[in-house]
Parts: sequence; structure tokens; C-alpha cells
Amino acid sequence: MGKSKCFYMSLRTQYENLGDYLIAQATIDLLSKLADVVIDIRGVPRKFIDLFTFPKNVKLVRKNFFITVLYNRNIDWFYIVKPGGYGETKTFQNKIRLITKMTYFFITKKLFGIEVFRMPHSFTGNLNLIDKYYQNVFELNLCRDWTTYNLYKENAVKNLYMISDLAMFYYNKKSKFLFLEDKKQLDIVISLRYDRLNREPELASKLANILVNSDETIVYLSQVTFDRKLNQTEAINYNLRYVDYKIDIMSFENILKQYKSAKYVISNRLHVLILAMINGTVPIPLLDIRLDKKLIGSFELLNILWIDKDELNLEEKVFKIAKYNQNSLLHLQQHATILEKQFMDVIMNAIKKDL
Repeated sequence: MGKSKCFYMSLRTQYENLGDYLIAQATIDLLSKLADVVIDIRGVPRKFIDLFTFPKNVKLVRKNFFITVLYNRNIDWFYIVKPGGYGETKTFQNKIRLITKMTYFFITKKLFGIEVFRMPHSFTGNLNLIDKYYQNVFELNLCRDWTTYNLYKENAVKNLYMISDLAMFYYNKKSKFLFLEDKKQLDIVISLRYDRLNREPELASKLANILVNSDETIVYLSQVTFDRKLNQTEAINYNLRYVDYKIDIMSFENILKQYKSAKYVISNRLHVLILAMINGTVPIPLLDIRLDKKLIGSFELLNILWIDKDELNLEEKVFKIAKYNQNSLLHLQQHATILEKQFMDVIMNAIKKDL
């Protein structure tokens, strides 16, 4: 009889970012179907932990990976590097940090035979030598967009798989994220990144006013701390309602209720658009073709059309995209089981391999 298998992951993240929570919860839900999960909660605020629903085979600990494995040598361990967006390593401090991480993984692999899996993520920038070595640490390197996948492939990164963003898992189940029943679509929601200010606020407002009808309203929303000031200011300027996410259940539920009442969402945030889609709201991605490659790659994978902020004929284009993406939502609902199965098959095949 072989050893039991267990996944280990840290819950530390950028806390006031609803997308981080969403993909972390999805990761836990999916991995717990395949094996036990140990989660390190050191340094994690209690109110962030309280947002989660933990399956019965998930254990919360305050120990680092090395200590956990050292005292549980009878288990095959798999270290999980969380999903998310990652950028090119540029500063000297970050390069040292990455080298330290690689050394840590190398030692634990040699001592304990562990494997390291990287969950679906995006990479922006160029692969310098240190980044390239780091990408080859992983026994599984899962990419959530074609731009990342092709960049890795061109640089001979090993163990690559193309998997959609894990938040898409929630298309496939009834959960606290879904408010599809009795959906009244009356609002147009705008949610913008704080660092995309080259005409985006002006264009988002223009698109919303093209789409809005007399019985509908426009609402500004923020899911990420950094975006709060921009979206709140825009709402005040136009005398419109503003919805905000803080790390608590009430603001989380307010965000979901807003998506329940939304017909369209205009955004350049990946998880704003995905969470809206999960709730049956038609996404209108307003993107910068140079800066938003991870979003473009992700939405092309999901067959969701997007608008380049520098395009002409916006009025004609936005109606075509709205209609097309509405049909795409039906397609996603019909094929959601495939998205989940792809991920589960890749992980299951990896943990069945001899270490």
C-alpha cells in the first residue's frame, strides 16, 4: 500500500482583492477532491480566513512547509504555488528572493522527494535567466492564457499545460458565488484598474451610456484596494452609486448582489469580468492591447470578445460584442464541466506518477 498524498499551500496573498480570494477558494475546493490539503495561515487576517468554506479534509496550520514535512515523512507531499499574476523579476532584491526560493525547493525536493505544482497563472514581461530557471522548478506549470504559455514554450520551459483561470470552476456548481435565480438585469457596472488611465475612464463611461436604457442605471464598483479611489471618484463625478469590497462577508455579498442586478459589466480587471460572468452578467472587456495581454489571452481561451481602447466605431462594436458575449456565456455554462475536468485530469495524472 502506497503513502497517502497531501497538498500544502500558503494562504498569504493581497487580501483586499476579491479575485485572490476567489481563485484561492477554487484551488482549495478542487484539490480537496483529490487528496487532503494543509493550509498555512501564518500572518493571514482572521476576517480573510472567515470568508472561506473549508472542506472536511482541509487542515489549517501555523507551520512552514519544511517543518510540516519533517514531522510527516509518511506522506507524499505536493507544494502548491497559488494562482495569480506574476511579473518579470527586475530588482536585485527580487532576484535574490527568487534564488532563495529555488534553493529552498531544491533542498526540500532532495531531502523529502516533494513535487512543486504551479497553479494556473499569467506572466508579464520578459523571461530573464533567473525567471527561466525558476519556471523549470515546477513538476506542473499551469498557464491560464496563451501569451504566457507561448512565452514559456519559446524559452523551453518544461511541464507546461494550458488551463483556464480557476475561478471558472464556479460555472460548474451552485455556490455562494451564484445569484442566477430570479435575475433582474437593470444595471451597467463599471470597474476600472487604478493604473490604466489612458482614456479608460472616459471610454468606459461612453460605453455604459451607449448600452444603458431609460429604466437602467450605471454603477461603479471596486474589488481591489488600489482601484477604490479611481472608481469612487468617477461615481461621485457622475453622481452615481458606488459599491466597494472590504475584507468582510457583508461587502462580499454586496458585490455579488450587484452582479445579480447587472446586465453588463465594463472592466479591465480579469476577476471583475469573471465573477460577473459567473453571475450571468455579460462582460465587456475594455483592454489595452499592449498592457492587458494576460486578459486578452484568457478571454480568447474562453471565446469572449474584447474591445481595444484605441479602436474606432465604438458604438457599432460594443453592441456586436455584447450580443456575441451573451451567447458565449451560454456556451460556457454548457461546457463548464470540461473546464473542471481538464484541471482535475492534469493534477490526478501528476500525483499518480512515481516520485
